[in-house]
Amino acid sequence: MEVKKGDMQHIFYRIAMENDRESFNIFFKHYHSKLIRFAALFVPNYDQAEDIVSNVLTRILKNRKKIFLMDNFEGYLFRTIKNEAINFLKKEKRMPVYSINESEDFICGEFIDPLEKLISNELRLLVANTIEKLSPKRRMVYKLIKDEGLKYKEAGELLDISERTVEVHLKLAIREIREVVLKYINKKPGMSGSGFLKVAKIIALLALGI
Repeated sequence: MEVKKGDMQHIFYRIAMENDRESFNIFFKHYHSKLIRFAALFVPNYDQAEDIVSNVLTRILKNRKKIFLMDNFEGYLFRTIKNEAINFLKKEKRMPVYSINESEDFICGEFIDPLEKLISNELRLLVANTIEKLSPKRRMVYKLIKDEGLKYKEAGELLDISERTVEVHLKLAIREIREVVLKYINKKPGMSGSGFLKVAKIIALLALGI
């Protein structure tokens, strides 16, 4: 269930002032997976991302009366995850390996024809691999905007770049994905039927966020 922004502010208040367990459960369900996906942009694997999120949530709960009532608590939460991930990498003395959840489904709907299924899987993996090969900051911008639904300003604040730079990174990322998809389509001679085009169009539109 989607929680409205006004309702979430009330939930923050109840966590801070009443230590309300039900409110925390709502907060946890709303943010936990988002925070893990964000942490996974910086660290090599899911377990590390999960540990980072757990550590941050534990700390903010200990100081809930102060932190949950902060202005722009959500921005603070994501920035804290980012800093925790960077500190983790420094302690591990390793460069970040930017990961992508390969099981994430880029397509919706049913494709009954086996050939269409094969093509859809090929194109889905192609798009996922293209996103993975984007430059680190460009990939983070793409995922924050397209996957997490952040606004340009919010993504810029998290990544310490301007809104204009966010916009440029996103446009370049979309251009790279579009070029790869078009090359794939053009290399499929005789595959211009409606089924193939439907599959290609859906995947392209979802990946590009059009």
